[in-house]
Amino acid sequence: MLIGGSVTLSYQLIFDYLRHHEEHNNDRPLYFDHMFALSAIGAVSLGMYGGLPRFWFTGAFIGGMILAPMSWWVYKQGRINGQVRPSNIFYENSVTREEVDRIRHLDEVESLGLALAAQPGYGYFQGDARHV
Repeated sequence: MLIGGSVTLSYQLIFDYLRHHEEHNNDRPLYFDHMFALSAIGAVSLGMYGGLPRFWFTGAFIGGMILAPMSWWVYKQGRINGQVRPSNIFYENSVTREEVDRIRHLDEVESLGLALAAQPGYGYFQGDARHV
């Protein structure tokens, strides 16, 4: 557990360092930061295991060219039961039209909130700070 946690923490620290204060002016795709983080983790982990310089290069190559594309695909596209359709919604016989509209409105507000929260920098001040 300690090794898995340290690898996860290392990935998050490297990724956050590469993206630190660059929400608006960074044109580099997220995949390249992901690839760099996995290359660094692979180089250090295999280098510490093997000790020779060739292991450092081999670890960086395996992490950047093999593990990074596979894990990026799993992160973005891989889903468990991705083909399963959403379940049908059945209301009780005593439900009114206003209650159905209220529930649908709540669902729409939640989906809009999730879409806004997925945008980078949402909730932070975007304007010119001189005129606050």
